[in-house]
Amino acid sequence: MTIDETAFRRLQVEGLRKGHLTPDDLKAALPIERMSPEEIARVIVRLQDAGVDVEPEDALLASAGPPRPGPSPGAVRIELDEPVVRAPPPGPRPLSPAPPPPVPAPTRPWGLQWAVIVLVGVALLALVLFLLA
Repeated sequence: MTIDETAFRRLQVEGLRKGHLTPDDLKAALPIERMSPEEIARVIVRLQDAGVDVEPEDALLASAGPPRPGPSPGAVRIELDEPVVRAPPPGPRPLSPAPPPPVPAPTRPWGLQWAVIVLVGVALLALVLFLLA
């Protein structure tokens, strides 16, 4: 059983305001009779990690419901605040789009035209020199 985050926040605020929490405070805010001793201990550890002192009482854990079947006593349980993001299942990957075709290099139409331009330029230069002389 996971406790309601609102109930946990209320306990945390009350504990920070009072400076500590008593077992009666926990009994008033949590459904102790439906929680296993491990779940109650986990709530107490979370409160202590949040800076709230909790007065321990063995009767609190004894009044809890029966322990629930679960992992072996030496197992470590990790609770995440965020959902687990799973990797996509293995299998064929979607095809990626084809790369764009290569752009052809620009061609230069200079062959004979270049020679004509040079000859016209030389002829104009010769004409100007002839007229100036």
